[in-house]
Amino acid sequence: SLGAAGGQLVGADIARVGRVVSLRISAVLVVAGLMVFAFAPSFAWIPLGAVLWGLGAALGVCASWRAPLDA
Repeated sequence: SLGAAGGQLVGADIARVGRVVSLRISAVLVVAGLMVFAFAPSFAWIPLGAVLWGLGAALGVCASWRAPLDA
């Protein structure tokens, strides 16, 4: 999906920003996406919430995949 593709593109910048910061950004995107998705005033807002939710989830997965490489 669009969120997963965006997460893969941003995943390369995780090492530059840091894993803790990227996981915090991921959490903020997931919560923001869920809030927009759940409390959307109209149907037109639901795709935006889904994209934010997907980007946050994909970024979190990318950060968690790269974490064992440091060990």
